[in-house]
Amino acid sequence: TQQDLDGDLVNYIHDGTETLTDQMEFQLSDGINSSDRFKYDIQLIPVNDAPTLRVEIDAQGMPLKMPIQEAGTYVLNPAVLIGFDAETTPAALIYHITSAVSAGSFTVEGVEATSFTGTQLATGFVQFEHDGSENIPDSLQIKLVDGSASDAESG
Repeated sequence: TQQDLDGDLVNYIHDGTETLTDQMEFQLSDGINSSDRFKYDIQLIPVNDAPTLRVEIDAQGMPLKMPIQEAGTYVLNPAVLIGFDAETTPAALIYHITSAVSAGSFTVEGVEATSFTGTQLATGFVQFEHDGSENIPDSLQIKLVDGSASDAESG
């Protein structure tokens, strides 16, 4: 009603998707006659959302483990380590290994590293190289950042 509009009781609530425009349609009526429909365009101001990070799970609902042999190499890939940010290209997403790595090290393009980009992950340049010991890597903490929003962390 006009009273609702005058009293600021009509609100537009965005659904959180990455759309930049929306539209509302109005029609006025006095209870007997109605006006033509009027479309009102809405311009949305984008917000930089935090990236999301998850690890693929197995049939039992547990995070997948790196299948690696003693002194072997495992190539990380985006099907297992899944990072996403709608506003950021894979090249700008940075994965940081935030926990101590046991029984080996991570390399990116052959150089030991503690961080890598989404592009490096997608192209197969990120590897875990087991050190040949009898120790088995147990867990890993990785933080995903896009440079400006809150970060995502996986364990």
